[in-house]
Amino acid sequence: MHLIEEAMVDVEVGNSWGYVHVPANFSVALMDRFLYAAEASNETIDMSTIDVRLDMTNQQVAFIVSREILKAFHSFFKALVVDYGYSSELASIPVKFGPPIHGVQEPLFTEYVAPGIMVMIIFYMALGLTAMAFVLERKQGLLQRSYVAGVTNVEVMVAYLATQILVMTVQITFTLVFLLAVFHVPNRGSIELVILVAFLQGLCGMAFVTGSLGAEFPTNAPPNPIHHRGC
Repeated sequence: MHLIEEAMVDVEVGNSWGYVHVPANFSVALMDRFLYAAEASNETIDMSTIDVRLDMTNQQVAFIVSREILKAFHSFFKALVVDYGYSSELASIPVKFGPPIHGVQEPLFTEYVAPGIMVMIIFYMALGLTAMAFVLERKQGLLQRSYVAGVTNVEVMVAYLATQILVMTVQITFTLVFLLAVFHVPNRGSIELVILVAFLQGLCGMAFVTGSLGAEFPTNAPPNPIHHRGC
């Protein structure tokens, strides 16, 4: 019990994600429970039960730990049944999972989060750079001078879109190169669709800024303060 209390303290202070307590004579009790299921005593059931306590604050980590514990127990139980002279299939649950229709049998966590991180990077980079360009030009008076020179709202918007799309193209290129070539995140679909989705996500970021700041654009360009007088 002293070791269990120490393990509990480690989990409570955040040093461990959980603890596993395996009773003494677990293997013998497990086979007795397997062979004499209907006649197994409560003591045999208790001695053949593994106690697992996890820190569930991080659901993804807890799920992975639980999955690995179950896989390890399944492998151990199959080997134990074989040692007693029985078929390993008797230790398997009566449910068989075939090859997945989409994806892989055991996906990595990196593969799961990589697409979401990619679209977040592209969206917020496009949003931030577009907003920064607009704020800086407005603060420095470039927008007002452009309107005085006769530039229309449509021309301003097209200029923003053209420059930001160029920057966004570079961002998408670097993001995909790092994901696919550096971090080796597999792409099991069409790379053209990946590029299209990334491009549309960047456009959403730019559209979010231009839509939010659309009220800042004057409906009409300010009058030209230069008056021409005839000689």
